[in-house]
Amino acid sequence: MGFINKLWLNHIEFITSYGNDLLALIVLLSFYAILFKKQLSIKYGIGLWIIFSILAEFVRPIVNLAPAVFDWWDIVAYFVGMVVYYIIIYIGEKNECRMSLLRSN
Repeated sequence: MGFINKLWLNHIEFITSYGNDLLALIVLLSFYAILFKKQLSIKYGIGLWIIFSILAEFVRPIVNLAPAVFDWWDIVAYFVGMVVYYIIIYIGEKNECRMSLLRSN
């Protein structure tokens, strides 16, 4: 993602700085859906966002797993990624429902 940030999205400051954070929960929620063949409800998605934010922004800098600094904007980016994921899922389900109605007629 860092390469894409620098090559294509360099002029959009939020994406260059927080693109990886934005994708973190999209990838995590997608991985869960593929692994367990079901979607997490929004309530559990928010719980996952809280846990992930605590681990990534508070625990990781203390444990020094990787060089990291606390940043509120990272938490915002995780949340935006989660919202984008659920919007994509909602649109996909809506289109799937619409297609099944068209097939039944």
